[in-house]
Amino acid sequence: MCFLAAYAASFIYILFDQEYVHAYLAHGVLLAGGGLFVFLVTRYCYNSLLEQEYQASHDRVTQLKNRHSFNKSISMLAKSLSPFYIMLIDLNGFKKFNDAFGHPFGDELLRQVAEKLSKQLPEHCRLYRVGGDEFAILGHNRQQHHLEKDIKIIQQQFEQPISVRKQNLHIGISIGVSSYPTHSNNAHELVQQAEQALYAAKSRKRHWKIYSEDLNKNALEHLAIANKLQNAIDKQQFQLFYQPIIKASNNSIHGAEVLLRWKQADGSYIPPDTFIPIAEQSTLIHDITCWVIKQAIEDLAILDKQGFTGCLHINLSAKDLHNNMLLTCLDKIAAKVTPQRIIFEVTESAMMTDIKQATKVMVELVNSGFAFSLDDFGTGFSSFPLLRDLPIEQIKIDRSFVINMASHEANQSIVRSIIFLAKSLNCTVVAEGVEDNTSIGLLQVMGCHYLQGYFFSRPVSLEQYQQLLDALPPASSESHQTRLNSF
Repeated sequence: MCFLAAYAASFIYILFDQEYVHAYLAHGVLLAGGGLFVFLVTRYCYNSLLEQEYQASHDRVTQLKNRHSFNKSISMLAKSLSPFYIMLIDLNGFKKFNDAFGHPFGDELLRQVAEKLSKQLPEHCRLYRVGGDEFAILGHNRQQHHLEKDIKIIQQQFEQPISVRKQNLHIGISIGVSSYPTHSNNAHELVQQAEQALYAAKSRKRHWKIYSEDLNKNALEHLAIANKLQNAIDKQQFQLFYQPIIKASNNSIHGAEVLLRWKQADGSYIPPDTFIPIAEQSTLIHDITCWVIKQAIEDLAILDKQGFTGCLHINLSAKDLHNNMLLTCLDKIAAKVTPQRIIFEVTESAMMTDIKQATKVMVELVNSGFAFSLDDFGTGFSSFPLLRDLPIEQIKIDRSFVINMASHEANQSIVRSIIFLAKSLNCTVVAEGVEDNTSIGLLQVMGCHYLQGYFFSRPVSLEQYQQLLDALPPASSESHQTRLNSF
């Protein structure tokens, strides 16, 4: 600006000086033009620097401050010794919507979530988007009941559906919270603690969780199990159990679901729902799945010698459908089994995590002769599109609808509708959670094909399952039920 003013003053002086010459005037014009050029370039560079600084500190999709700003703010607050809390917010099922409708749809959903959070954000809070479908809030630390009030205000924003491109979406959220200095004086540790609380909220299917020391203990146990898993695979510490699947028309054993068990030195077992999620966080899940398939095929050869002609149902993890490692494993052992003897059980959530890749893997396996059963049917949001678009040959009704069916007419109506739907799609039906004679009678009348549950047998070892096969009665179904119940 100073240069430009000086150039302009010189130009005016020369213009009104009676003794000026044209050369001086031209020189003044050039100087003034040069000053204007310098001003415009400086202004452009300044605006460019501001834009770069903004882009570096803000999220492109939502225009909220980003993770870099979030981490910087945490460090500054920690240095100021001012109490504050970190609230991490995760959108439940966002990836399903993103994969089903596309990334532009997902971006619009994120923008609307950001707007919804911003509108009712308490005055003492600042909102960030820290990546993916995760948001963060930094707030001045308050007493526990005030903090819980803040959480409820945020959750209330998601009680109503969000409309995106004429789609009404019910989005749930999970929240994890940590506080400074209550939980830690270190900014990095505070973020880790909030992440642990968020993970606990999601895994326990709770809306929110404030960090506590027991979560750190669980994290250490989690790490210990992760370190033991590879050794368990190498030393063959896993064991397969089998739960009979019964043919409803005559109560004979039709097949079995293969269930994985991890026996410890003291004789106890680590439940699959404890170690499978840990294995899914690494490539170990593929090694475990491949071991299960190989062992099940070896066990099937043993059962066949007893005259067993049924199918084995093998559960697949969500990660098994995300790449071609399952196909590679099956290629190596394809000659050892008739594919029609194996039915892979998958859940809706497993397929919806990456539906394109899941479809590719499933189609290849179906073309090779294997079949797929949709497990836990009725508990996910995407059942009908899956039945329409994917090569599903069987539906397993979730036990939550079957276990109390005898005393709940609503459950009976749901089960009846599922069976009708399955038959219309040329799918067979397995009812899980069968625990009483009344339910068996109802399912038989409804035309259910197969039954599975504790009424017949709990999961048993291979040797015990062989005894079940030997115990098959030559005549009445009643004696068959009695013998099965003895295991």
